[in-house]
Amino acid sequence: MPVVGYHWSGNHHAVVRGINSITAVWSDGDRLYPCDYRLYHKRGDQKTKNDHFADLRTAAHGRGLCPEAVLFDGWYARVENLDQAPLPTSQPANCVTRTHFSGGFVHE
Repeated sequence: MPVVGYHWSGNHHAVVRGINSITAVWSDGDRLYPCDYRLYHKRGDQKTKNDHFADLRTAAHGRGLCPEAVLFDGWYARVENLDQAPLPTSQPANCVTRTHFSGGFVHE
């Protein structure tokens, strides 16, 4: 299957072989309701995970979902995503949010 590959699993806390999905979930405070998803395959996808994140937010807005808060993984805490709306998120202490991309990686 072309979408199967190796990716980090937060569930397993390790790299696993499988299908990498990005899911939008609605919660009423008691239960979780999946409302949309995207399959991501780094080598075959024309979009980044952040592109899919933006698409999921746009689709949710188009469906009339107006949440009081949007929570997401720190992976998506980049300026382009945060500029769409002020959203609460957490970011691991060892990560840096850059306001511009100059190539390469940031290491601390």
